[in-house]
Amino acid sequence: MLLFRSFAILLPKIECSSSRKKHLFTSSILQSAKFCRCHSQQPRIMQTREPDLVSLFPHPSPPLPPRIEHAVASRSGAASEIIAEELGVSCSFARELIEFGGVYHCEEVPPKPEFGKEGSGGKGKKRARDQTEADFQSQLKRTRPIRILLDALVAKGGYFRVHLHPKRFPSVYEVDWKGRVLDDGAEWVVVNKPAGVSVNPTVDNFKENTAACVASALGRDSALIVTHRLDVATSGVLVLAKTSAFAKFFHNVLALRRVHKTYRTLTHKPVPIGIAKHRAVQADSDGGPRFVHMLPMDSGFEDVSGAECSLEVLKCSEVRLTCANLPETAFETEVRLITGRTHQIRAQFAALGAPLYGDTLYSGNLTADRVAPGPGDSIGLQAWKLEVDDAVMGEVGRCFEAPNPWWRS
Repeated sequence: MLLFRSFAILLPKIECSSSRKKHLFTSSILQSAKFCRCHSQQPRIMQTREPDLVSLFPHPSPPLPPRIEHAVASRSGAASEIIAEELGVSCSFARELIEFGGVYHCEEVPPKPEFGKEGSGGKGKKRARDQTEADFQSQLKRTRPIRILLDALVAKGGYFRVHLHPKRFPSVYEVDWKGRVLDDGAEWVVVNKPAGVSVNPTVDNFKENTAACVASALGRDSALIVTHRLDVATSGVLVLAKTSAFAKFFHNVLALRRVHKTYRTLTHKPVPIGIAKHRAVQADSDGGPRFVHMLPMDSGFEDVSGAECSLEVLKCSEVRLTCANLPETAFETEVRLITGRTHQIRAQFAALGAPLYGDTLYSGNLTADRVAPGPGDSIGLQAWKLEVDDAVMGEVGRCFEAPNPWWRS
């Protein structure tokens, strides 16, 4: 067995003028090293072990940083045995990682990416000129890592990508998921998603998410399908599909804008009533949290392309708070989304000078010390109402409403 290790824990500390420069330096080394190791003629075998990695439970505190290992099987055998041999972990821990969704496998080592070449996309999946489409698709199938959830037998030469430190969502174990169900139809289920939990599986965690937890609470053998998204820090109404047919229908209804979403927000400053429009420009996250810049429509940057974002502030009123971390008064706003973009309300409110409470990503220093209480990483945002102007969920005009948000509890 040959093992190829990422450099994340081997890099020395580098003093730069900013954390962003440090991150860029680390990312560039990781990107180059990740596949160079896999294609080295004489790769180094990992010498250090992690005897502390014996189980995914209890949850590590503080959370462990991301760590990915790469390995190629020199013999056939059970996936957990092969992973355990080379990573120095127990077979039981390797099986936990597999069942947790933190292990990917393919028949052959993925090709080395052609960094910097136009059209390569950095993924090494560009079709060769003398390669037929059938051969190209066959190569993709053999060299595209797929998540494995069963401890199956693997052949010699198989490639593994192992997420040793999966991102965790510990608050899923504190939630009464059955009590979170707002309505349960033949082909769908509507839930009140809690904050601090992902809607769908992440790249390294297949179990700790809303769709999986609700399916388990309802005793379903088959998975629930995510029809739309809410941020991890956002709570509120979420529609999950029981069948692929309903998921397709609901996606069409969303595209036709027959689903109307109303949100509640909590801010330290009032927001003007009416329609707010901005142009969204996706920032280069460099592997960090996704961030969206909101520019005024008349900003004068004609050469900047970005999606138009529109929302309507329906009501803004002062509210009294009883939470220990917050001042006595704040402002609660009812917002109707006209367009649905990533982080739209969070980014637009920040652009209006009224970032959401607890939203350290968009608030800068304004509310960084005002983290919302309650389960998980709550922010002042709730998906309050969802109205369906179609008969896809029964009668036309069906409306689902979440109970009071954390700041009213």
